[in-house]
Amino acid sequence: MTRSLVAILFASACTPTTAPPQTTDTATTKPEPTDSVAAVPEGGDWYVGVLGQRGTPDCPRGEQTWIDVEPTLGSTPTQPLADAESKWLDQPVVAHGLAGEPPTPRTRSTVTAECPTPQARSDWELTPRGTRVRRSGGKPAQFFVRDSLRPLAELTARQDGTQLVIDFRNPVPIALTDVAIVVHYEGCQGKPLTMLREHPVGALAVGAGVQAKLDTLTVGSRGPHLAYSVQIVATGTDVYFDLDVPVRVLGVQLECPERG
Repeated sequence: MTRSLVAILFASACTPTTAPPQTTDTATTKPEPTDSVAAVPEGGDWYVGVLGQRGTPDCPRGEQTWIDVEPTLGSTPTQPLADAESKWLDQPVVAHGLAGEPPTPRTRSTVTAECPTPQARSDWELTPRGTRVRRSGGKPAQFFVRDSLRPLAELTARQDGTQLVIDFRNPVPIALTDVAIVVHYEGCQGKPLTMLREHPVGALAVGAGVQAKLDTLTVGSRGPHLAYSVQIVATGTDVYFDLDVPVRVLGVQLECPERG
């Protein structure tokens, strides 16, 4: 029977085994810079990540609820969202503002009943929005105070046969270095294990873009692994990249092959 990746990700877990990064020989294309990032704020910091939430689980009467819920950019907390911004939860976004310490200490609620400890992999983080997978290579901050927020339109993905075609364009008005496109895979059989494939890019000028093609399915020592998320690794002055986006959020629906 066909096994969806969602079922795999929430199956019984174990300590992950990650294969060494492997690069592809796909040629990197760098279109000429465009004016897509014109008319943007000057100074301050930029943050690129998935808009999510964090909180504390509480289980009064044996039912799990979440208290002290606050929004996050990637893994970094940020101030409350406006109603118009809440519709972007679970989506990749670009924020402008200042990285630093929280503006005021926050009073935490008291947990009335501890929740049972779930069986979870060491790289899983349980949140009010579901399970977030922690990735290395990101650049989080302690806190980020936003003065603007918008959806990240500069990252897209589509399936072309057996390949995942990823297009990424520099979304900030700052040149990026050490850019890499990483696809993370989850195992299709037995306990969920992980693999990754990396497409190194290097530098991306303001407005410049790149395309990478990586397999939707790869085979490791423990069988097939299906593409689960696209991570963008990048560095730049006053730029925080903490971006890892599930392929389903990018509109690509994949399923593991039927077991023979």
